[in-house]
Amino acid sequence: MEATRESTDSGAHTLFKAMIALLVVYALVALLGAAQFVDDRTLAGVMPYHQVGAWAAVLLRLALLTGLLGGGLAMIETANERTRALLPWLVRGWLALLVLAFFAGLLGLLEGRAGLELPPLLDVAQVVLLLGFIGVVADGTKARDAFSLVWLLGMGIVAAGGLLGLLLTGDALRDQLYGTLAAGLLLNVGAVLAMVALAFGLLHRTGALYKDGAESSTYFCGGLLALAGGVVTVAPLNVANGGSVLLQGLTVIVALFAAVIFALRILRAANGARVLRWLALAAVLLFGGLGLLGALTAVEAVGRWTLGTRLSDLQTLLTSLAVVAVGLGAAEAARENALREEHRVLRRGLAGAPFWLVAVGVIVVGVALAGAGLVQVYLERVVGVGYLETQEYLAPLYAAWIAGLTAAGLGLLAFGLAD
Repeated sequence: MEATRESTDSGAHTLFKAMIALLVVYALVALLGAAQFVDDRTLAGVMPYHQVGAWAAVLLRLALLTGLLGGGLAMIETANERTRALLPWLVRGWLALLVLAFFAGLLGLLEGRAGLELPPLLDVAQVVLLLGFIGVVADGTKARDAFSLVWLLGMGIVAAGGLLGLLLTGDALRDQLYGTLAAGLLLNVGAVLAMVALAFGLLHRTGALYKDGAESSTYFCGGLLALAGGVVTVAPLNVANGGSVLLQGLTVIVALFAAVIFALRILRAANGARVLRWLALAAVLLFGGLGLLGALTAVEAVGRWTLGTRLSDLQTLLTSLAVVAVGLGAAEAARENALREEHRVLRRGLAGAPFWLVAVGVIVVGVALAGAGLVQVYLERVVGVGYLETQEYLAPLYAAWIAGLTAAGLGLLAFGLAD
């Protein structure tokens, strides 16, 4: 039993460190992209903006998946000899995938499909490794509680989304449909479900919720958010085809209701617990992403105005950052468990600084991009100002975007160095 815990804890710790490293690199790459909007000479002749954007998207998606996998390994209770032998190879394989994805972005080898930018070969490797981790966690937990069951279901949907993204038919419209559904299944449904499992599992393990309450909240919030993620995923397709008013209304109600319920349960339970502040941040980000923006962009009258502005991708960004925040909370909890009590007391004085840097940074990023999107809608859609002239008005908001990314990057770096 002790050997099993050491093996799985080591694997989880390795993945959490990889997640933090990816997030630091993501902040740097995103910072380069943001700086180009203030001074277009920043990357002139080095890397076009669309390449930077695809690279940043890949880094963020792999970071959130890495955190979810680390959280899944932390749930393992027992494992047979075969599983203990397989786990190190899965971790090494995932780390190799991360390295290859990094260089694919650096060399401009990404595919450019929104949310599915990895080259097909790496996409296949990702799905295979995900299935391997799912098998290890299923064997180690025996699906004994709601946390492991919902995590397994969520990661299974993530793998299914990856498989769907590989179905290239040669028909541009059908490929776009598959790509939209695959990206939505992966993030809005699968990753969010796994996030819910980790969040309420943390609330239970830290004593903030009794097991019965945590499990019932996992099922209830997981079901609501999965439904919300599903309708938000199909909403752009509905808007593009003229839109069913009934589906638009359903999306608004379900997305807002699910995000509010999750936020209320998390904020009420996480009050006062230092590790669980990451969950409170996740609840706020998820409300802004999957909830508020997911609901608004599902309405045809709104979607037509926001298409092509900074608001277009903000829902995906905020939802991704919510999942990442839970991963950081799981990493913090795992680190606390590994420390002896005297070391834990010594770290408490400065432990809050990385969190507040990250929290303030990502909120500033979200507000700045939302403001930029609203200004774009007004100037470009209502007043009729040209794109290039609009960018001049957005300079202060882009400066805030850069400041937020800088703060978040420094917080993540401090969080990683504190390990």
